Amino acid sequence: MDYPGVFKRSGRLLRQHKLLWVVGLLLMIGSLPTMIGGHLYLQAFLTLPSRIINAANPQQVLDPIFEFIYQPGVLIGGTVAIFVIFTVVWMASTIGEAALIWAVAGYDDGRSHSLREMLSTGTGLLARFIAIDTVIFLPLFLIFLVQLLIVGGGLIAAIIYLIQPGAVLENLIPVAVIAGLAVVVLLALAVPVAIVTFLIRLIAFRSAALEDLPTRPSIRRAWQVIRRKIWDIIVVFLLLYAVNYGIGILTSFLVAPFSIGGFIFFAGPIMQGQLPPEARINAFSLLIALVSLINVIPTLFYRVFYSAVWTLAYREWQHEP
Repeated sequence: MDYPGVFKRSGRLLRQHKLLWVVGLLLMIGSLPTMIGGHLYLQAFLTLPSRIINAANPQQVLDPIFEFIYQPGVLIGGTVAIFVIFTVVWMASTIGEAALIWAVAGYDDGRSHSLREMLSTGTGLLARFIAIDTVIFLPLFLIFLVQLLIVGGGLIAAIIYLIQPGAVLENLIPVAVIAGLAVVVLLALAVPVAIVTFLIRLIAFRSAALEDLPTRPSIRRAWQVIRRKIWDIIVVFLLLYAVNYGIGILTSFLVAPFSIGGFIFFAGPIMQGQLPPEARINAFSLLIALVSLINVIPTLFYRVFYSAVWTLAYREWQHEP
């Protein structure tokens, strides 16, 4: 496999076709709620100590917070909102991934695509990609489900036993040891299963998009490629890790002045034994948000580059014995 050629072609496609960056924003859609939620949480967390200390009755600050959190409507609504957000993010990023795979292959062949064509193709592949995810993640789901049943069922059984007259705690030790060993074994099993699952997902998406294969043939094709090209896959992963590491170092240098300056600005009062005023806390949280926005650009580049490399690598494997 021509590793330098694949990486050079991927970089050239990103330079020449800026629409890939636009579609790549769908891969970053999950970062937006994370950034907003993280910013609000950080601001609330940093301002809470000063609000408690400055309050005449600290309980007046804490009670409304706990009353709000533990309302049934808030708990149910929050759970539903998280599920909806997760589903929307998953579907949007899957459409983006499908569109990128199809567009990169087309650009590599010299064809041109509009943004509408990319998104239309990605949407058309969504159902097939969801079916692939459903099939390949089932073993991993079952492993975690069994773990949950062991832990949850064990706790319930232990509580029921201990409330009985004459219950002896020591009698639960052998059962707890066996359950603990079962959980450890399942955790150890989950690691290779997760690795294989994500490898199959990576390749099966490309076999479905580039060879127009249905769900099961895509998964079988992915398994054949993994068995035949496992060393090539490992090398590609290592090279991509090196690229990501280099991008991380460069980004760290770019944001270092903001990070160091912001920390000194925020920690100044703390070093003098005082809590930072709320205005300084707000400025610090805004600075953290700015640093996060700066990180979006290199992260976006890497996500699109990562997808392009695997697509071009898969196309090379199609033509290799």
